Amino acid sequence: MMRHITKPRLRTSALLGRISAPVAGATGSQVAWNSTSTPAVSAPFGPNAGVVTEEDRQHVFQPLAAQNKKSPMRRQATWLEALRSKPAPALNSAKSAAVGAATKKPEDVEEHAVQDRLAKDSFAYVVLPFKTDPWMLDSYIDSNGEGLRVGQLFQDLDALACVSAYRHCHPAKPAIVTASVDRVLLDPAVLPSFLDKSSVRNVSLSGTVTWTGRSSMEITVKVAAHDEELHRNSKLQFDDIKEENVFMVAHFTFVARNTKTNKSFPINRLVPQSKQELADFKRAENYNLYKRSIASKKDLRSKHPSEKESELIHLLWLNYEDQMEAPTLINPLRKSSETGVASEKVILMQDTTIESTALMQPQNRNIHSYMIFGGYLLRQTFDLAHACVVRLFPSVQPPVFNSLDSTTFKAPVPVGSILKLTATAVYGSKEKVQIRVDAVAVHAGTGESKHTGTFAYSFNVNTDVVILPKTYKEMMWYLEGRRKVLESENFHLHGTEESITQIEN
Repeated sequence: MMRHITKPRLRTSALLGRISAPVAGATGSQVAWNSTSTPAVSAPFGPNAGVVTEEDRQHVFQPLAAQNKKSPMRRQATWLEALRSKPAPALNSAKSAAVGAATKKPEDVEEHAVQDRLAKDSFAYVVLPFKTDPWMLDSYIDSNGEGLRVGQLFQDLDALACVSAYRHCHPAKPAIVTASVDRVLLDPAVLPSFLDKSSVRNVSLSGTVTWTGRSSMEITVKVAAHDEELHRNSKLQFDDIKEENVFMVAHFTFVARNTKTNKSFPINRLVPQSKQELADFKRAENYNLYKRSIASKKDLRSKHPSEKESELIHLLWLNYEDQMEAPTLINPLRKSSETGVASEKVILMQDTTIESTALMQPQNRNIHSYMIFGGYLLRQTFDLAHACVVRLFPSVQPPVFNSLDSTTFKAPVPVGSILKLTATAVYGSKEKVQIRVDAVAVHAGTGESKHTGTFAYSFNVNTDVVILPKTYKEMMWYLEGRRKVLESENFHLHGTEESITQIEN
């Protein structure tokens, strides 16, 4: 007689999340996506203790925005199904991300007439009911218990932004690709603390399209704290997100591609309604023009540093020589317009580097089946950058994340490849340090290496610091880091003459 063997229950708090968004053409109060609740268990070893629902099994490794059946980020095939239907010899090629037979149907590439859309039409959100769900909070809380794991949030931010992008393109179904993360900014003054039970607050992530071009769009995702009671089935509307409660804002640029040809795909137009929506649209439009017009001008591989930057390089070289002459002393740096005052701490760039290596597994793939999800890469690169800065500044008050500065995904990372990450502190100014993380994907079959992106994370530290480069390469990294910090600080001015002048000088 065959005995039924019950597997141990898999307790994954992230499965308790919920995403909601309005149906096409509806307002934010009409919710179309509802997740299945985890079955209640009366006792740790009760009759349902070994039951894992089909919904649980499918989404253990997916971010919250991809867990629901109706989410456009939901995977359409298991990894084995994707492998069996993969067109040869496209294994590990970037093109397969757009033409995967297991994830796209012929009718998905049908182009529809471009239509006008409102910002609220793309509104989507995720509720994190931390006050009533301690196990969900357990999967997001950081090691000191004061704040949230930023890398974990990044993964959800990217997934939710992609949901908003797909909703804006409806009824067309192009392939949506994360082109860049233009900025993610954290406001520590609003960031809730969780160590004291009475201070625990609920959190929501909400995204909407804020600008559109012909085939590209900017998605803004806001992370807000809520004192009111929220649960997995709470309904949020477009106007429910109050600016005074927002502690993190992320700006993503997505591009739409034809799933058959991989060419650009025309998307619906965004029509701003309010003054704020118009201001956001203009700012994003200016920033997009800025990226196109100044990209070649600011590339240090094709254009030499500005006159002011050349003077700064010379000053850095003199400071390095001073440091080598008296390595046991903390030499005051020569005063300059860059630092204003002598630094309390001088760190050699060459002493800051740490690395990580990992095999990319299919559980972290994107909806196109063969490439790694961009949000997972953000999570991994942030965690290494965080480790790098904490190692450099050990303190009872650890460094606090400030911003993810302009970052571009240069190439996808294939499932099965080896991901090599290298983190280096490249710039310091006053009490801010920028960590650069370079990502390289190594093909497991051929050993071929490809640079897939450079990520720039800025942290606030409790001491004035200067990062001191030695080689010319390190000096170029220093200038790139400095430029990214200035870009982030002047994000609202991008596209104006004032912004371009500040960054070039």
